[in-house]
Amino acid sequence: MKDTSPSPHPGTGAPFDGNVILIDDMPFRRAQLKAFLQTWSDQVHLPVIGIDAAQVTSVDTAIMLILSLGTALVGKPQASLLEEIKTRLPDVPIVVLAESVDTANIQAAFELGVRGYIPSTSEPNVALSALTFVLEGGHYFPPGTLMNESA
Repeated sequence: MKDTSPSPHPGTGAPFDGNVILIDDMPFRRAQLKAFLQTWSDQVHLPVIGIDAAQVTSVDTAIMLILSLGTALVGKPQASLLEEIKTRLPDVPIVVLAESVDTANIQAAFELGVRGYIPSTSEPNVALSALTFVLEGGHYFPPGTLMNESA
């Protein structure tokens, strides 16, 4: 018989509780990302639920939110969405997936309180490890992107 008890949170022994919510307004890209995340989802024993941004208001609980921006930059619409998410689910870590590797964009995401930023230039194993790291309480941003240029 298969064990259906919650999986322990890696490194702590505490069980995970909830879903990982993947937010992307593009249905095809959302399906691709969900398929990519399936192995990771199975490893951490958490379902990944894909929604579009308009459905965020229906999310009452989550263990993590993954916001896929594609080619969009972290601008006013994304800032408003992030603020809404942080108001509704203040303790839920948010990870941004994006095409942009622009330091200003990554810093803007950090300033808005996201716990991770994974550019699409990342190696797949790095991206999945970063998600696990954030899930366990860490922060992940591409190396060197949050360094103070005046230092």
